[in-house]
Amino acid sequence: MATPYGDTYDMVAGSAMLALLAERRGWRIGLIDVAFWLWPVFCPTVSLLTGVLFTPLVVALAAWRVWREAALRQAGAVLPATATGA
Repeated sequence: MATPYGDTYDMVAGSAMLALLAERRGWRIGLIDVAFWLWPVFCPTVSLLTGVLFTPLVVALAAWRVWREAALRQAGAVLPATATGA
């Protein structure tokens, strides 16, 4: 169940998580990082124009990305610093 106003209020924790992740990488950020960081700004407009709340998907993708990066770090993989943030 989600709150009707959860589209932007709940993104504060996500923004803090992304900032910590960027700091851990030496402030190297990619396009995907910027898109996740700016989502709370664009979310109301996108939701009004499409009639669809994409925030749960965006939050799930951001969480998956953090989980994936943590798993790769734990495995000892060297993570590339790419322009796409992949």
